Amino acid sequence: MARKSVLYIAASLDGYIASEDGSIDWLVKYDSSISGYNEFITGVDTVVMGYTTYRQLTEELSVGEWPYEGLDAYVVSSRDHENRKEVTFIKDPIMLVEELKHKDGKTIWIVGGAKLAHNLFESGLIDELVLTIIPESIGKGIPLFPKTPMTFDLIQSKQYGPFVEITYALKSTN
Repeated sequence: MARKSVLYIAASLDGYIASEDGSIDWLVKYDSSISGYNEFITGVDTVVMGYTTYRQLTEELSVGEWPYEGLDAYVVSSRDHENRKEVTFIKDPIMLVEELKHKDGKTIWIVGGAKLAHNLFESGLIDELVLTIIPESIGKGIPLFPKTPMTFDLIQSKQYGPFVEITYALKSTN
């Protein structure tokens, strides 16, 4: 059975995952422990993220500690980087996710950011979207979705305090 790739991400009520400059200051003020994250991460063995997300994680959010210890981690970058103990740098996310989906293992978590998510959405390589809606409208920013029309099937919705977590399956466009 093929592994699932899941974009597990938070967005504002108006559909943005970051402000225009890439900041998530509007998001980090909320208590992230009130979420389905702990339940979700137990089913994950691989994380894939873009380089900007990786930099934000290592330089701002989790300085000095790698939060995905024990998980296979891949960082997508158009530049050459030397692999580190905790991460493997790759250039082609499409090929990577296609290969990972055919290997045995748990869920593949697509961490973000927007460019990576957009590429994988447009390639049909995101199986599920687990979207935590933050009760705030930020007006403008980096959108969660590409400009490509997509259709989803609702799998479930849950409330965690002020947040709503909605799980959708991406309908095949074929």
